[in-house]
Amino acid sequence: MKKLLALILAAALALSLVACGGDSGAGDTNTPSTGNGDTTSTDTPSGGMTKEEMLEQAIECDTMTISSDTTSNIVRATQTYCEKILLITGRIGEISADHIQIDPDSITRYKVYLPVEEIANLEVGQYVTIVGQTGAEIKEEPMGPGIPQNKYVYEVSPAYFVTDRYEYTGTLTSKNTDFPGAWNVKFPNSSYQRLVYFDESIDINQYEGKEITFSAKYYYEKEYHDAVIIE
Repeated sequence: MKKLLALILAAALALSLVACGGDSGAGDTNTPSTGNGDTTSTDTPSGGMTKEEMLEQAIECDTMTISSDTTSNIVRATQTYCEKILLITGRIGEISADHIQIDPDSITRYKVYLPVEEIANLEVGQYVTIVGQTGAEIKEEPMGPGIPQNKYVYEVSPAYFVTDRYEYTGTLTSKNTDFPGAWNVKFPNSSYQRLVYFDESIDINQYEGKEITFSAKYYYEKEYHDAVIIE
């Protein structure tokens, strides 16, 4: 009886060893492989979302509204704007190696971490629209030497550049004699005329005295550049 039991146990052990050996080399079916030991990945460098995916989910926000909400109640602003995908437009105040700073006013700042190839094409003072995900908290940084007030900082990463061209409507009044290549354009509900530099390939004279709609890049204190008439 003891010999029979020992034989049964030995047979069971042999079968279990064969089963384990048969699985070796089958691989992990949950980890795709390129065949050279590297696993494939569909993640983007920005952390998993493409620009198109972000734009589909983005909340379009006015930076002045965010600023007002942040100064009035930072806790509520954290709940409203942090860890969200936002679409924002503002002026570039500074360009660093891995991010730009958008400074819509003296109270708030956005540190936007863009791909370096996008940063390389931007300039300080330029207005841009970006889409990106804000961090988990609103940070505070000194506004400047000797200034007791802090600046509220939103970090936006990952992020993408969306556009730097915007549409405007105004009346083309005349060439500007002080700034070569610029035209004076009077915008509705404004007593001031703005300088607009049109693309050199366009014959602008035919539009003089007429209301026009155009797209252009806007630079703080440099006015509107590379303008193109929209028919």
